[in-house]
Amino acid sequence: MKPQCILVAGLALATAHARGLWVREFTCAFRDKPRDSTATCEGFAASWGASVSDFIKWNPGVTCPGLDTSKEYCVIGSGSDDPPATTQRLPTTLSSTTSTKPSTAVQSSTTAKPSTTAEFSTATKSSTTTTKSSTTTVPGNGVSTPLPTQDGIVGNCNKFHLVEVGESCASIASLYSISSAQFTQWNPAAKSDCTGLWASTYACVGIIGGATPTKSENGITTPVPAHPGMVSNCNKFVKVNPGDTCDGISFWNGVGGGQWVKLWNGVSEDCANLRVNTYACIGVIQDTPTPTKAGNGIATPSPTQPGMVSNCNKFVKVNPGDTCDIVAFFNGPISTEYFILWNAGVGPDCRGLQANTYACVGVIGGIPTPTKAGNGIATPTPTQPGMVGNCNKFVKVNPGDTCDIVAFFNGPISTEYFVLWNAGVGGHECKNLQAGTYACIGVM
Repeated sequence: MKPQCILVAGLALATAHARGLWVREFTCAFRDKPRDSTATCEGFAASWGASVSDFIKWNPGVTCPGLDTSKEYCVIGSGSDDPPATTQRLPTTLSSTTSTKPSTAVQSSTTAKPSTTAEFSTATKSSTTTTKSSTTTVPGNGVSTPLPTQDGIVGNCNKFHLVEVGESCASIASLYSISSAQFTQWNPAAKSDCTGLWASTYACVGIIGGATPTKSENGITTPVPAHPGMVSNCNKFVKVNPGDTCDGISFWNGVGGGQWVKLWNGVSEDCANLRVNTYACIGVIQDTPTPTKAGNGIATPSPTQPGMVSNCNKFVKVNPGDTCDIVAFFNGPISTEYFILWNAGVGPDCRGLQANTYACVGVIGGIPTPTKAGNGIATPTPTQPGMVGNCNKFVKVNPGDTCDIVAFFNGPISTEYFVLWNAGVGGHECKNLQAGTYACIGVM
């Protein structure tokens, strides 16, 4: 962690309506360097749970969108956009003729409203997980309340959300798994049509003794705040911490791939909108189909993968993002060649693999047992094309293996010998090494 420093973000000039002059100060709690030369302000800030506007305020002079990987940037900071408490309070009747109130979107607070301090906010976007204001009050309930707050929030509030431009009452309520009615009840000035919601103020999203996790329609207790866009059939959750990625969450929680974390939580392909300090979905309730008995007497779930063989006796559900290699590897494992053979509809390049169908991963009679070749050696199948006839030692090639890897971890032998004994791999370039086949790593 780097030493804390004070960043003077600049001077805000008052308008003709009696606005004062003050210095905006921000405290930097942590700095970090971007690891990727293609990193942008938006992506790098999002990876730390910050908004672009906060990132720019914490790093005066930064030139967006590109970043310099040799420089350190402030990624966790706090401070206040609001004027000091001694600033002259504006009259409650003062209003701007250029400000409008949208019916559903968040209202920009360029129009002054009654408050304990003058309203100077320009309604710039800021992180919902960072307390911007360093000024808090402790009411009778003993809970520290950040300022400024929405007008008229309930006195027993113990959880707050900094409203951003573009947010609505419904979207904030959804983020914290509360109803719109509860949000309006705790923030009455926002009104039932949400026209009174102000940006850059703190709204109440939880109260003492209330807003605890509740059971959804699927019977699962969902922690709050839930990640925006989470699927309704989620049954397993994990808290997203600063610095987490979709792939990282998948790896550490035993999820098959980062694409599922994205799919279950409404996250973009580049994972840039993964929201920190929310609970993300890492498991879902699987639909249980009604199995039907085929002619072979085996109960077959539906729907099935097109072109599946009739003698299948073992099935697996294909998830979004799965490939033939992935399904084959995690079920048996079996070779990709056998998987394609038993599910002909996927095609030789696996482009026809359909998510949310049941594919065959085993057949009556099983995989053919090794047979003895003319040299008397039991040879497992399927074999790597072009394998020599006098092979007496075999190894299964796994997805991601290369000729160098297989040679090094088996013997070790030289890559030259491996290529010689398995001519079909395509020489030293090794482009034709086939996963799921048995390669030769020793000869008589």
